[in-house]
Amino acid sequence: MGRLRDGFSARVADAHDAELPPGEAGELLLRADEPFAFATGYWGMPDRTVEAWRNLWFHTGDRVVRDAEGRFRFVDRLKDAIRRRGENVSSYEVEQVLLSHPSIAAAAVFPVGSELAEDEVMAAVVPEAGAVLDPVELVRFCETRMPHFAVPRYVDLVDDLPRTENGKVRKVALRERGVGPSTWDREAAGVTPLRTRRSPDNDGRLAVPPGGTLPYGLRTGLPSGRPKAHTAWHGRGGSSSPEALLRAPCGPRPRTPQARLQGFAAGCVDGGPYASSVNAYSPLQTGQTRERNRNDERRMRP
Repeated sequence: MGRLRDGFSARVADAHDAELPPGEAGELLLRADEPFAFATGYWGMPDRTVEAWRNLWFHTGDRVVRDAEGRFRFVDRLKDAIRRRGENVSSYEVEQVLLSHPSIAAAAVFPVGSELAEDEVMAAVVPEAGAVLDPVELVRFCETRMPHFAVPRYVDLVDDLPRTENGKVRKVALRERGVGPSTWDREAAGVTPLRTRRSPDNDGRLAVPPGGTLPYGLRTGLPSGRPKAHTAWHGRGGSSSPEALLRAPCGPRPRTPQARLQGFAAGCVDGGPYASSVNAYSPLQTGQTRERNRNDERRMRP
């Protein structure tokens, strides 16, 4: 979106119009510094005007993030925001990932009701002409490019998307239609996205950014919490420092010491329930450092 132009004021606010600090997502509020330099309402729609103009600010309905240098980045429309099991999901960002798939011509992401609570993520997808789109392959495509909780649960392959006269997708119509007989459900199909983001060019392995350290947080899809020591992970040269908790199939034990997590799939073996941990700064350690970590873990055990 860029920076704010001169003559206008902007604020990123929460649901109570309280200003949020840089880096936190909220609604974009605008107003002009000079009278009548900004629209004062919607023509013939007093209810919409009262809804949008509150507390002397125009509420745009856009969910944005402002960085420390004053640049604004669009996240999503508030009415399209998805809240899935305690996590905020940007329908816009999920749509951008779907549209980057070579077999997808158009896509719309929207919330549908969940049998548990809050929302589930659903995608209506228009394949390219002549393309055959496999929903399972689409999940594998998405899991390398977004957190696991953002991967759509429901996928509907359609011929076209409902649109307004000016070409915008009518997501309200998609939400009203919801889950139908032709909708593919990945949970019913038993397809679960990985909780760790894999590299698109290295299937089955973790995506590590330049510099060789593993980021910890929302964008990686890593779960939080105290890591648990696990014998199978220790047998592969790992440690239980609490920088990250990984859940993934593991590869063979490396034959040579490595200082970074490049190409080594963290986790356990044999398809059982796994919970293994890894030090994000030095995951594979040898000699005295590894022995010191093991001693620390023994002291932490009850």
